[in-house]
Amino acid sequence: MRTPLVLFCLLVAMCGVMAACFVTEEAPTSRGVEHSDFETMHQGGPDARHSRRVLMLGWGFGMLQIALYVGCLILAVGGDAKTRGFVTMLILCGFAYVGVFTAMVTVYAQTVGTAEPKFLGSFPAATTWMLFVLWPVPLLFVVCYVVGFKRWVWTPSDRERFEQILAAREIEQEVSD
Repeated sequence: MRTPLVLFCLLVAMCGVMAACFVTEEAPTSRGVEHSDFETMHQGGPDARHSRRVLMLGWGFGMLQIALYVGCLILAVGGDAKTRGFVTMLILCGFAYVGVFTAMVTVYAQTVGTAEPKFLGSFPAATTWMLFVLWPVPLLFVVCYVVGFKRWVWTPSDRERFEQILAAREIEQEVSD
């Protein structure tokens, strides 16, 4: 019963971060401004969209999203003794996700406002982190489910119990007809 309450609190916290974004300061220009040399081209707007406060709100919202994601996966598994190892694996994968996301935001914060952004491969460093490190991390959760499904989620004893319930239900239905 605690997991649904935690998930609800996470949703409320996410709403709080969104409210803080709307209430605190004027929204930065995100459409950009006209380029001084080329009329048909727009360039990035003022640096207010990259301020520490905006980055911290984005980072906080990302942390809450990851926690909600992991919480929903844990909610789907359950909380009995047989799934404790699986829940631990999901939490460890969640910490890996948090670490990579934090690293990506940190790299992005370091390159904001610099004349020459750092490139890692053919992309800016934060884009490389996003595409090649952050994006594949959720596959860890898939691997956890694939490897541990029969041991933690749907064990042979679960299947036997389910078949017994179905057989009992069929017998009840035959008797009532």
